[in-house]
Amino acid sequence: VLEAVEGFLGEEVKKHKAGGWAAARYQRSEKGVARQNLQDMAELAEEFYRDSDTRRLILAGTDKNVAQFKDLLSHRLRSMVVGQFAADANASPSTIGDEALSIAKKAADAEAQHAADVLVTTVHKGGNAVAGLAETLTAVQSGRASHVVALNNFKQPAYRYVDSGYIVLDLTEETELGSGRVQELPDGVDSVLRRAMAQGISVTVLDEHAGLEGIGKIGAMTRY
Repeated sequence: VLEAVEGFLGEEVKKHKAGGWAAARYQRSEKGVARQNLQDMAELAEEFYRDSDTRRLILAGTDKNVAQFKDLLSHRLRSMVVGQFAADANASPSTIGDEALSIAKKAADAEAQHAADVLVTTVHKGGNAVAGLAETLTAVQSGRASHVVALNNFKQPAYRYVDSGYIVLDLTEETELGSGRVQELPDGVDSVLRRAMAQGISVTVLDEHAGLEGIGKIGAMTRY
């Protein structure tokens, strides 16, 4: 992302020390150039959004410039702003990248915790959600799941039918495993998450969440 816009600083805002009417005229000119630079960057941000799968924006600069820049963004992009920090035009890409990464991680962690909170609450209220690996697996394979949430350290073996790709947690007959028709999966949870992503279902993985731990370490919001 940084490399995509690196070097775009806009037109130089020249400072003048003349007094009287000339000073007022130059001041207006300076403000016009500065605003045009911000407008150009806002349009670049909108273009970048259209060309990429952007979900979060982090703004850097002076408080004044960031506030003005945010006002130039569309409502859609303003809603994606998850943080901002102070930086000048001479800041190195690595410095900006490190600060942005820290803010992005905090935003992602907060979003993941919220997703787990919503899932657990919905399960307890009997809403459109399922809990536990068996029900989550069924929801994913039937197309009912809309968002899967799981704990990172959760693993459980499973089995996959070679011909259909269908995943099951238990075999009805032990002889099926030796028939070549069934493949043993050491981590059925990972297979479920991969299946969900392949179907375009959003997936959230957390390191820890007490509520999610209590309902089986994995669950899914469902469409119905």
